[in-house]
Parts: sequence; C-alpha cells; structure tokens
Amino acid sequence: MSLGVQLAAEAFRSIRSEHEALVLRSCSPRFCVLQDTPAVRQRLQESSVRYQICREGLLVIGQWFDAWAGIALSSPQKLLPYGRVPVGDPVSRQLLALAIEAVVPEAPQRGDLCCLSIPCALPRESLETDANLEHLSHLVLLRGWEPRFVNAGLALVLAELGPHRLTGMGVVIDDEATQASIVVCGKEIAAASVRHAARFDMADGQRPPTEAFRDQLVDAFDALRREVEGTLTCALPGPVTLACAGIETEPELAELIREAWEETGWRQRLEHVLSPRTPAAAVARGCLIHAELEANNRCKVA
Repeated sequence: MSLGVQLAAEAFRSIRSEHEALVLRSCSPRFCVLQDTPAVRQRLQESSVRYQICREGLLVIGQWFDAWAGIALSSPQKLLPYGRVPVGDPVSRQLLALAIEAVVPEAPQRGDLCCLSIPCALPRESLETDANLEHLSHLVLLRGWEPRFVNAGLALVLAELGPHRLTGMGVVIDDEATQASIVVCGKEIAAASVRHAARFDMADGQRPPTEAFRDQLVDAFDALRREVEGTLTCALPGPVTLACAGIETEPELAELIREAWEETGWRQRLEHVLSPRTPAAAVARGCLIHAELEANNRCKVA
C-alpha cells in the first residue's frame, strides 16, 4: 500500500486507496489550552476528543475550538508556526507527533512508501540537510512508512495536469507561503517558495486582501522565473498551463495569477489557469500518485 500526506499550514491530510476507493483523513494543525476540571475532562471524553495534560491545563488538538471557546485559556496556536517545527518547545513537538499520528495510519507492511509535502518548497540539494523535513519524516517513519519528500507544486501537477501530459506549473498557496513548481512530463525541474509578508489565516475563513495577495503571487513567480531562466525556453517552449490550489476564497484568483505572470516578465504565454476538482484533497492525492509511481518503479527494479 502507498500513502500520500500533505502537511500544510491550514490542515494535515492523508489519502490512500482502499478497496478501489480513496480514503481521506484530515486534522487541523492547531491547539489550545482548556481549563483542567473534572467537568471539562468528562465533556472531552464524552465527545471522544483526545487531550494532553500540561501545567497550564488541558491541551486539545483539532477543530473543536468553537465548542470550547468558553473554557479556553488561550487562543488557537499553530503546530507548524511559519511552516517550521518549533525549536525548544517540547510540548508543541509532542502535539505535532499526535496530530501526524491522527492522519497517518500504521503502515500495513513496514517500509510501504509514503510521499509527503510540507509547507515550504525545497530544492533537491537541501533534502538531506533540512532539519524541518528530517523531523517530520521521522514522525512518518515511526508509523512504519518509508517517507519520500515531494514538493506540493509537483504533487498538484501530478493530480491535475494528466490531460496536459503532466507538464506545466503547480502553484500552492497557504496561510504563510506560496509554493511553485515547474514540471515537464512529470519531472520537476525547478521549485520555489516565498513567505507571505502578512499571514492569511485561511483556517478561519479569512479572505486575503486582494492587493497583498497579488503581491505574494508576484514574488513567487519572480523567484521561480529567476531560478529557471537559463533552461526555461527549452523546458517549456510553448504556452503554459498552470494549476493552482490551497485557497478557495479568492474569486479573482485566475485574473490575479495572469496579472502576476505578465508583471514578472515570463516569455511564455499563460494559456490555462486550472482549479482542482477537489481542492482540499488535490495535493495529498498528488502525493499518493507519486508514492504509487515510486512503488511501481521499485517493483520493476526488484
């Protein structure tokens, strides 16, 4: 069996194929502290909500904050602030492990492949040295899977651009960063990630300001263009198809992307801007596709 996992700022998701159907798990990567009283513990147990005990109170992970607003001692906090694993915060790291355990089932056979994406794009030369990826991969490994990293932009292309010969650009926008990958025939040739100057809390349904959001797209497209300027003409000589995911609240998204594309001076014409059929699951599904392709290649070699 193979597994696809997306660890994004607004949600942790996994997807797997089981009995010819896709099974999706998700968890909100946020937590808050509740008052520690017998009544609160009883309510949590009756609701089947998992919690951890700490000095300040009870730590609760997930999307139940509205139900507990009256007894919360803190506002919701992110498990991956700025897309990174907290350093020097053992409580947050323990909760991060629990959240990943909630979406990553135990592997049916130890060593089954799991492809995962994280909140920032990484070049190939950084895969063995990035401490953030190393920690998250280790948590997946503890569930019995063999973790493989895939940039979210590549995963999106695998999920959505099959009719376009898996060639084009994948752009994934979350609360804190925009990731972009250029892919040719299913192979990633360049990737870039740009942090947003202002955080857009999409988990709370907050709509990004249009002008600020447009500026982030310009930064991301400019960073990607500068990275692949030497090989771009040969790699994508014709009109470009772009798939975009990660934000569902911006009705002018396609037009904003076209404006950012033109402003950053790409030589190619942007022909299509496509949105996923199932936006919430698109990146995780692409990770699953990548895992299944890797598993098939491993079987051929064996």
